[in-house]
Amino acid sequence: MCRCLAKMCGFGSLGPESGGFAASYQSCSYGGDTPSGGWFACCQRRGMSEEGGSCCCCSVLLFILGALFISTGVMFCYYPGLVFSIEPSVYYNFSFLSFVFIQNLDKVMLSAGVFMCLASLLPCCSSCCMAFFHIITFIIILVCIVIMGIAVHSFDRENINVEIKENMENKLKFFDNKTEESFWNFIQQDLKCCGIFNSSDWQENTLHSNGTMPDSCCLNIYKSCGKTAGPGDLFSAGCFPLLEEQVFSYYLVMVMVLSFFSVTGGLVFCSCCCQMASAQ
Repeated sequence: MCRCLAKMCGFGSLGPESGGFAASYQSCSYGGDTPSGGWFACCQRRGMSEEGGSCCCCSVLLFILGALFISTGVMFCYYPGLVFSIEPSVYYNFSFLSFVFIQNLDKVMLSAGVFMCLASLLPCCSSCCMAFFHIITFIIILVCIVIMGIAVHSFDRENINVEIKENMENKLKFFDNKTEESFWNFIQQDLKCCGIFNSSDWQENTLHSNGTMPDSCCLNIYKSCGKTAGPGDLFSAGCFPLLEEQVFSYYLVMVMVLSFFSVTGGLVFCSCCCQMASAQ
C-alpha cells in the first residue's frame, strides 16, 4: 500500500501512531512481537518510508478505479434489473458496448477491476512487483482504448447495425426464460416490442418453436400469458428498430467513455513511470 494510505491507517513516520487503527490492531493482535514480512510490517515500512509518495495519488486512483470496475461489473452481471430500474439508458449504453465493442463486458470489467486492485494493494513490499502490475494494468487499459478508438474512428452505422442484429439473434436463439432479468424481457417490456422484427422471430427459439411467446411480449403481462396469447394480445412492433434508436441516441456517451479511458490510461502510465523510477 502506498505511503499515504498507510498514514491514513495510522502508520506514521516513527511507526504506528498512538490512538490510531494501526496501534490498536498491533496491540490486540501482536503485542510487542510484530512478525516480519507480513502485511502489517509492510504497511509500517511504507508509512515510515519517504519513498513512493509521488505516485501515491496514482495508486489510490488505480484502487478506486478497480473498485469501480468491480462494482459496475457485479451490478451488470448479477443485478441488471436494479440498473434498469434506476436508469434504463445506462442499461442500453452498456448493451451497446457489449454488442458492438467487447463481448461479455461485465466479466471483462470484473477481471480488470480485480487486477487493478491487486496492482495497488498486494505487491506493496516490492517496487519492482508494483511496477510490473501497473504496467500490465496499463496494457489492459491501452488495449481497451485501441479497440474502442478503432470502433469510433471507423464508425459505420450499417456495420454496427449488423453487429447488433447478430447479437440479438444469438440472444433470442438461446433465450430460456429462466430469469426475468434477461435482455429480451427487459427490452420487450420497456420498448413495447416483440421479437427482432416481429413476434414470428420467436419460432427460431427452441422453447417457443411451438408458437408460444415469452410473457414479456404480452400487452397485459401475467404469468404464462405467452402460451395462450393471440396476435392481438402481443406487441406488434419489432425490437430491433427501437433498440437501434436507443443506442444511437447515446453515441456521444460512447465518445465520453473513450475519453475517460484515455485519461485513465495516461494517469496509470504516470504511475508506472514513478514506480519504475523508484525501483531503480
